[in-house]
Amino acid sequence: MSETLAKKTTAANHFGNLTPMMDRLRDSIIDAKPYVDPERAILTTETYQQHQDEQVDILRAKMLEHVLDKMSIFIEDDTLLVGNQARQNRWAPVFPEYSMNWVIDELDTFEKRPGDILLFG
Repeated sequence: MSETLAKKTTAANHFGNLTPMMDRLRDSIIDAKPYVDPERAILTTETYQQHQDEQVDILRAKMLEHVLDKMSIFIEDDTLLVGNQARQNRWAPVFPEYSMNWVIDELDTFEKRPGDILLFG
């Protein structure tokens, strides 16, 4: 029995059988490779560079406006609810407005970590 089929069988034993749509969505998420999604960080950086002399509250408002206006909208086939924080399933967005220290500290290890590996595309 393949590993994927074994996992599905185990899940079905606990939760019941999935509908065909949910089965497709589950497979698409499990099969997706985890990448870093820099889009939000790029949009935030653009705003911070363009409005660096603004008050912090105005700067943050303009950053949010720019992100909401320019960020990609991720819509999958078969979904009933649309939208995501990143451009694809299992992609990890970077929120520089909260903290960049951990990104700077761990950037060189994202692809080499023993767990929770993030790839660069």
